[in-house]
Amino acid sequence: LGEKSQRLFPELESYQHFADKISQRKLFQTLGLPAPRWQVLESASQKSDLPFPFIAKASRGGYDGKGVRVIHSTEELQMASRDFGLPLLLEEKVKLKTEVARGFIKKSDGTTAFLPLVETLQEDGICHLVQYPANVSDKVKSSVELAIQKLAQSSLVGIFNFEFFVDESENVTINEGAPRPHNSQHLSIDASSVSQFDLLAEALAGLPFS
Repeated sequence: LGEKSQRLFPELESYQHFADKISQRKLFQTLGLPAPRWQVLESASQKSDLPFPFIAKASRGGYDGKGVRVIHSTEELQMASRDFGLPLLLEEKVKLKTEVARGFIKKSDGTTAFLPLVETLQEDGICHLVQYPANVSDKVKSSVELAIQKLAQSSLVGIFNFEFFVDESENVTINEGAPRPHNSQHLSIDASSVSQFDLLAEALAGLPFS
């Protein structure tokens, strides 16, 4: 294999931030992105600083609602630590109005292509429907744009998609990111002017973005 075919995309230095949910939270905090209050539970005897109810997430292996649990008591927290393993990521429970997602593809030379803002409709923590264009206010659009620009201007190189919570007051906080093509952007293949798949292929082939 040639040198180009052995390269990772996203690059390893970028991917390490997404190896687990706790590393993601630390990245978002470093970039100054608004996020739900959170803490790391490192032992079963440790107490939470968050008021009940809050969210417990497995730091590794959870996806599409798996490895995520609403915690109402100390007993439930102890059960989650046994079921999911430690460390656990604990987050405040946001009163959601909706969830939106947006991403970008960035080459090692800094050239960046942005994916469209979409609204993801959730059922039991699983995305059941994606709406484009997103039916959200200009305030929400501006907040997401600011966050995406900070992420794109960081050292990240590769393809990344990010989910954002929108609360009842239309405050936007970052939820999670994925260093890969994402289900929130699958519709971009024929629903928008840019496709995450076309852009990814262009980046891998060293072609200019269309």
